[in-house]
Order: sequence, then structure tokens, then C-alpha cells
Amino acid sequence: MTTLYSPKRVVIFALFILNVRALDTFVAAVYEHAIILPNRMEKPVSKEEALLLMNKNIDILEDAVKLAAKQGAHIIVTPEDGIYGWSIHPYLENIPAPEYNLFAPEIRFDLPKDSEFVTFDTPFGKFGIFTCFDIFSHDPAVVVVDKLQADSVLYPTAWLNTLTSMHMTGSGIYAPEAVKVYHYDMETNSGRLMLAELKSRPRLELTYPAAVDWSAYARSVQPFPSRQSDFPGMIYFDEFTFTELKRDAGNYTVCQKDLCCHLTYKMSGKRIDEVYALGTFDGLHTVEGQYYLQICTTCGEPVGSAFTKFEDFSLSGTFRTSYVFPQIVLSGSQLVSRDGRLRSRSGAPLPVLVMALYGRVFEKDPRHLGQGPAKLQ
Repeated sequence: MTTLYSPKRVVIFALFILNVRALDTFVAAVYEHAIILPNRMEKPVSKEEALLLMNKNIDILEDAVKLAAKQGAHIIVTPEDGIYGWSIHPYLENIPAPEYNLFAPEIRFDLPKDSEFVTFDTPFGKFGIFTCFDIFSHDPAVVVVDKLQADSVLYPTAWLNTLTSMHMTGSGIYAPEAVKVYHYDMETNSGRLMLAELKSRPRLELTYPAAVDWSAYARSVQPFPSRQSDFPGMIYFDEFTFTELKRDAGNYTVCQKDLCCHLTYKMSGKRIDEVYALGTFDGLHTVEGQYYLQICTTCGEPVGSAFTKFEDFSLSGTFRTSYVFPQIVLSGSQLVSRDGRLRSRSGAPLPVLVMALYGRVFEKDPRHLGQGPAKLQ
């Protein structure tokens, strides 16, 4: 008897429909997969049952690949851990790691001898690949994107949203100008196929945006004065400095060490049972890996839904790094403006669970990040 494993995995698996001529655009596909696993994960299953379960997952992924091809996809991404799930313990054998910088609990994988910078050329551009926790390391993530000039990145991950305790779910297709399509589902055990048309070589476009200066806007404004006291709070073992958003609208600044985070916002119908705060962290994360972070975040209590709506918001920070990941859990927003802010533009009030600017300061890492060396150039 088998069960569906409800947390989803963001995906990767390559399907090519090669053409002899270069393409200006291509159709990308992503499949989010509800993995079939043994009912009991604490002890190994027989080889026969392991192969049966893995083949069931492969069959589902194969059907997704065929469906994507029928809908015109040139390449498809399927899940990290999509065949055997998060734990390989029931499957008896060690599996070589798909990534070089392993997340600390991933002791079940054998670490590759050296970091590889993987790219490949297609008629619709140059692709780079890295997996899960690799994105937190200079090698290979920065090298593949900046130095090897990949046009598009295939990025499979079983990622954990620690800012909202939402576990692992969510997949998408993203372009420099917009979020093309995404899917987030904590309620069902269903897979989801997504497709979007992308430019093959966006770096060559006249409209290709310049790199974001993540501290440009924050340096241009003065810290907002406040009559209320800051307070400490823990997110994933890191001690943040917070200030509560008590009013329906306002301007707030909160600082920790060298990082000051600025928030301007307007809420509509703020509920008394929902609490929001502006938080900042500037320091070395030391649990399940060591890596230096600078984070600005606006979040509430760990919940799966919110009713308080933000009519407008602008979040910025005095980051010392150019490697900042914008994050927002809602729909209809612009992920980032070109002056280094996370800001709304939809015109309609939207319920916000969390918004964040998540910065990595590679030069302040210890010598080893996770289980792979950070070789800064």
C-alpha cells in the first residue's frame, strides 16, 4: 500500500525538441509532483517494492513530459527527489548527490569530489543547472549565471519556506521582466503542469534590465523615526530585530548591525487577530550549515492564509551585497523594482503572508559553506 507525499518539489528533468535553426522564443514547462512513497519511512522496504514505487513516480513524470510535448514545450523541469522523495532510507542504497553544496541534513548523499559548473547549449539559448542548496553558494550559482553567462537556469529544489513555516511546496517559471506562471498548493495531493513562453537569449535584448542595486533606494531615504521599542524574535534559529506594524499605514525602519530595513505601507481592513512586524537579520547563520545572511522581512504569525490586505507597500534595505533574493507570498505583485525595492503595483488590495529581501554575503562566509568549499574569485 502506498501514500502520496503531500509536500511538493520544485522541478527539473530535461526534454529536448531540437531544431536545426535558432529560436527567438521557446516554451518552457515545469511539473510539480506529489511523490508516491512507502507508508512507513523508518525502515527499508524490499528491493521489489522500492522499484515498484520508483517506477510509479517515473510513470507519472513520463506522462507529464508527453503532455508538455503535446502542448509545444521545448524543455521541461521535473522535481529534485522526484522519484524517491526526501528520504532514501527505505530504498536501501546510497545515491550520489545531485548537488555540491549539500544542506546539512542531507548526509544520506555522497558528496561529489569537485564542484561542477554545468551548462549546455540549445537552439533556444544557453542553459545552466544547479540544485537546491547550491543557490546559496558562490560556486556554482554565481559562476553559472555571471561568469558563464547562462541565458536560462534550470533549478530543482526541495526548498523550505522558513519565514512562514510553510514546508516544501511551490513551482514556477520566471523571466527578468515578470513571473510567468507559478503554482502553490498546500491543500491537495495533485501534480500540476505549467507552461510559459520565454525569450531564448534575454541578455541580448535591448530591454534586458540592468543589475539591481539593492541598496540604492534605501541609501536615498532617511531612517523613519519611531516612538515604539524594537523586540527580538527567532526565525529558523536566527535572532531577528523586529518592530510591530501597529497602524493601518506607516513608515518604519528597523536596524541590526549594518543593515537597516525601510518599510512604507498602507493596509485596508487590518484585523486585530493578525499581527505583522518588520524584521531584520545581519549575521552568520550557524544551524544546519554556516552562511552569512542579510534579511529584511515583513511577516506575521506562521499561518497558511491571511485576511489583512496591503493596498501599497515598499520594502528596501541597506544591503552590502548584490546577491539578494526577493520573496513574496501573495499574487498580483511586482517582485522587485529596478531601484532595489520590493513593492506593489497591482492597484488592488492583496493579502500578504510574507515579503522579504534575502541577501547572501559570500565574502563573510566561513571557509566552507555546508559541505562544499566557497571559492570566491
